[in-house]
Amino acid sequence: MSKFSLDFLFTHQAVLLNATAQALDIDAALARVKLPQSEFRQWADVCESYLDGIMDEHFSLWQAAMRAQCGESDRLLTLAALNADALMLQHRAFQMENGYLKSNETLYDREAVLLQLTAWLIRYALSKSEELDLLEAKWCRDYARHTLAYVACGIRRGLIPLGAAFWEENVWPEYAQLAVLTQKIVAGQLHFNEEGLWQEQASSRVLPVELKDDFDCLSYMPPMLRRIRCCIAHAAREQWQACDDLQRFCLNYPAFAPMELLAQPFADWASAYLPLREALFALLQSKPNNLVVMFDFSEPQDEELYFKLASARALFWAADDLLANPEQNYLSSKLSQCLHTTAFDPDETADVLVTRLQKYSPKIVQIFLQSRNALIEPLLFKALGKAQLEPLRHWCFSYLATHDADSEPAFGTIDIHTVRPLLSELSLDDWAWLKEHYWSADLAKFLGAIVGEGAAALEKSAINKHAHVPMMALGLLPLKNEDECQARYIQLKDLYQLANQYGAQQQGNQRAAVQSGLINLANNAGFNSLGELEWQMEASQGEALQPWFVAQKIGDYSVWIELNGSDSGPVFLNSKGKRLASVPAGIKKDPAWLEFKDVWEMLKAQRPRFIQVLEAYLLEQRWLSAAQIELGIGHPLLCALIKQLVWVDEAGHCGVYRAGGLAGPTGAEIIEGGLRLAHPIEWLANGSLAQWQEWAVLIKMQQPFKQIFRELYVPTPAEIEAVTESQRYAGRWVSTRIAQGIFKSRNWRPSRWAEEAVHTKRFAGDISAHFDFDFKYHYFTEVDTLQTSVVTFTQNGAHLAFTAVSPLIFSEAMRDLDLLIARAMSGGNEHYCSGETVAARRALIQVLQPALGGERIRIEDRQVYLQGHLNNYRINLASAHIHIEPGAYLCIIPAGQSLAKLQLPFEESDHRPSEIISKIVLLLADDKIKDESILQQIKGVERGGLVGNNPGVNR
Repeated sequence: MSKFSLDFLFTHQAVLLNATAQALDIDAALARVKLPQSEFRQWADVCESYLDGIMDEHFSLWQAAMRAQCGESDRLLTLAALNADALMLQHRAFQMENGYLKSNETLYDREAVLLQLTAWLIRYALSKSEELDLLEAKWCRDYARHTLAYVACGIRRGLIPLGAAFWEENVWPEYAQLAVLTQKIVAGQLHFNEEGLWQEQASSRVLPVELKDDFDCLSYMPPMLRRIRCCIAHAAREQWQACDDLQRFCLNYPAFAPMELLAQPFADWASAYLPLREALFALLQSKPNNLVVMFDFSEPQDEELYFKLASARALFWAADDLLANPEQNYLSSKLSQCLHTTAFDPDETADVLVTRLQKYSPKIVQIFLQSRNALIEPLLFKALGKAQLEPLRHWCFSYLATHDADSEPAFGTIDIHTVRPLLSELSLDDWAWLKEHYWSADLAKFLGAIVGEGAAALEKSAINKHAHVPMMALGLLPLKNEDECQARYIQLKDLYQLANQYGAQQQGNQRAAVQSGLINLANNAGFNSLGELEWQMEASQGEALQPWFVAQKIGDYSVWIELNGSDSGPVFLNSKGKRLASVPAGIKKDPAWLEFKDVWEMLKAQRPRFIQVLEAYLLEQRWLSAAQIELGIGHPLLCALIKQLVWVDEAGHCGVYRAGGLAGPTGAEIIEGGLRLAHPIEWLANGSLAQWQEWAVLIKMQQPFKQIFRELYVPTPAEIEAVTESQRYAGRWVSTRIAQGIFKSRNWRPSRWAEEAVHTKRFAGDISAHFDFDFKYHYFTEVDTLQTSVVTFTQNGAHLAFTAVSPLIFSEAMRDLDLLIARAMSGGNEHYCSGETVAARRALIQVLQPALGGERIRIEDRQVYLQGHLNNYRINLASAHIHIEPGAYLCIIPAGQSLAKLQLPFEESDHRPSEIISKIVLLLADDKIKDESILQQIKGVERGGLVGNNPGVNR
């Protein structure tokens, strides 16, 4: 290891340590250590207390303290980061052992702890290097280039890799300095000054490049070595270096040859650099085992490497390998990773490739079907004389690429109407060949079920063995009539209930399989969703459910089910007619009650599914026939939901369903034709929204989901001016795991390919909404947070101007994304609230104002002003924060019981409106408050003037 003069670093060691002591306040930490203990043990405890406790503010304070004492903080920080181990070795508590720094806690003192914590601060700062609001990017960029120079020369100090995103955003774009460094590496020598900092120009130290070309020790490709290879790739792409020089470097150091360039299509190569491309292909062919292992250029490295190749050459290398090993029935691992073909060379036309493939035996060509490559697979089918299967092959390939256990919909859920015509054209020979050479066993069962193959065996396996694939396939079997559909439905529902006998994991797997079977059955029977199937199947059972809604005698009690919105459930009366709050102990084991309980559990599980179907009907503006509505009315649960929503008939009459008519604010009308759910965007357009909201409160409506009080979104002037790209939700950092859950629940589908994170939701009329992210990864949750980008709309793939998007579709797409931002946004933005959400809350308070407090309430913009008996208050509609006028903060934990006096016109999904109303009710009766912690805050402020301020924390 080359030794450099670190005089500057050691001279300023006191600055570093004093800054550490100041930023971490270690003397106060020492005072908190329990005594009696020896001094070294006390200091060891102090050190350990910071092991996972260093945070952003510590580093900010540390850097500020260094700046105050030493103007050259960038130079000092860079040297400290490069030589953290050398700093610590100045103390007897640290020593090198087998190339690693070891510590001896029995020798700890204040200085040793400060040295250790200084090294931890540096490591923390470098690990957080992607957060540029925390760090000065310059010294990090300097550190990045210096570590590249060190590794290239074989200097392996305790270097700390910077994050991948930092390189992507800050290091690679600095072509000027990076080009010089790369040129020097390729030339074989680098220059350093006395302190060990790499220099662009000649200096006192010249070190040879000593890259270790040892595949055994480099097979895991540490980040710094991968990044040297990335520099060489940049040199080729940007033409920093002559092609001959780069070829020579690659031959000398094959481990650092930029194989990722082979994923670049022929047309993207400068003609002068085509010899380099040929040299890389020659290297890959001669050392496929080693070079493919080295190829992964993802950051951080995936466990499974993914090799892209813009040529079909590897296909024939693998074919020759199979030809030389006739007993082999699989692709060898050393070549299988070369078959991720992304493009062809100009001379690799489809006809040429098919002709070449036909020179090999069918057995060899069939083995290549294992590769599952989108470009290669159609050629394999042609070479095997199966070109007539192309439509079915394309469907199978797309299906397997987009359906797995974690996808939505999951593997086993099949669009039967798309694939059935393709299967009907198969000959017996083709069917047998696909089962033997192309389909997996499970896919063969699913596709066979669609045409009725093995129906008896599938049914037996599902019912007797509870096998999951046959359960999914049950829904795909041909249906003769509606009775058979009903029987199949009941069969699957029974299997769902039978999952109770298993443990949690198997129970979950079986129910997921049954759910897929039910989705298949809905599709098979011609329904648009599982909810529609359940509507039809369960609604037809409505008459059988009626007895459960009439009082029945169980022991000494009368029991029935009562539907009252979210407060629905069984009702119990004792012999004296008193209503009980819970199940009487005397009937808990009574078979009659257990049967009652099962029915209620079934209804309780059905209710959210029916609500989901109805809300989907609202978005789709789906028409229901009079017969469908009447069928639903015959089912007690559906009837209760239908009557709480506003419908529109074919004559344009609007209202809630009442005995064959529609009742609204202006009276009742007889229904004419079918019905669809009314969307409030229509009322916003014709100016009747406030009228409907007032009427809903007047008749004490409680809707199962927000319809009348739904948040509404219209294009802003900026969006109309931008035409097709909305920045409304751009630039927000969101938690990927929370966002993924919300996307799934709201039917947004992700793109399936690496480095593409657009999420899409399809609406009626082939219109889709798209939400993009700033994304450079392989899968959405690979990182904890991502930054949002633009929202766009397309129709059949063509971008739509916002003025051309249906107002309903625009509003619903933006509503979903507003919900996502509100729930998934990271970085302390728990009180984020859009203008549309505030407007919906303001409208709710306005219509509830007479019932809440009349003239003692005033609403202005984002604030509700209250006139209490002890003080005046204002509540923020976004955060629900309270201030006592004119400005003192009031901390209140909302009292949930306040809402019992006031029914909201919808079942609550967002707790904030409830919290605001709860606080309004409480503060309007502030003279009746008993809670001393609240009274002390209120009485500390005289009406009209601030006397004291007790901030507290709002919860």
